Amino acid sequence: MKDLHKFSELKMEFQNTLAESLGEREARSVFRLICEYVLQKSDAQLLLVDSIDPEQYSRISTCVNRVSDGEPVQYVLGCAHFYGRVFLVDKRVLIPRSETEELAKWIIESVRDKKQSILEIGTGSGCIAITLDLELENSMITAIDVSDDALNVAKSNRRQLESNVVFDLIDVFNDQKMNELQSSWDLIVSNPPYVPANEKTFLPKNVVDHEPHIALFSGEDTLHYYRRICALSENALNRGGALYFEIHEDHAESIKDLMRSHGFSSIEIKRDIHGRNRMIRGIMNRK
Repeated sequence: MKDLHKFSELKMEFQNTLAESLGEREARSVFRLICEYVLQKSDAQLLLVDSIDPEQYSRISTCVNRVSDGEPVQYVLGCAHFYGRVFLVDKRVLIPRSETEELAKWIIESVRDKKQSILEIGTGSGCIAITLDLELENSMITAIDVSDDALNVAKSNRRQLESNVVFDLIDVFNDQKMNELQSSWDLIVSNPPYVPANEKTFLPKNVVDHEPHIALFSGEDTLHYYRRICALSENALNRGGALYFEIHEDHAESIKDLMRSHGFSSIEIKRDIHGRNRMIRGIMNRK
């Protein structure tokens, strides 16, 4: 008979290990995620676990050690939760954030039952596009990305979640490819790279060391992608169409001015749950 490990004892052991690098609160949260994944049990069901077998112990131990060494738990588990669904993620794509969920929610609540043609620029894991597709039954979603690796992850998520998003490998700065796309959209959304390079030293080490820099950092011109997307949207959006961005909190007013200069009106900056300016929307009235 296999020797069983007392769950309460290993819980204390592993949470203490994680707390050394994460702090006690995050250690508890991460340990719960690991156990839910390895044991295939809900948070409530974990309360009833008395003991686990050596194989389960070994798998949990491996996950804990990888996280303790600085790897994000989402990459260790190969998945992340977004808008009530589980998305596959790995080092080819950014880990979905809570503020991005809020952006998706804002769009969903604004569009509701309308029939919309929607374009996402820079889809990564596909979490925004697929969520919109599954929540907005009357809308048609297309999503593009410059990274073939990222699109492969997005397509895996499309298959797993039974979505109908159309994915395409397109660099938003490639005029020819962008011109070949449909040119009349009701809504465009983007969460482009917006972290200034000089903020790299202030980011958590596990973000800088593991997440794709191409999707994180904006380069010297922090509005580089916003300028391009605003210029494209001026012609690509139908009159009355909406442009949504996720933004850096320090750039809200600059992006608002940029959008206004490209014919957008009714521009609204929205705060996230932490009170930071992280989203913006404008309506295209110049046609």
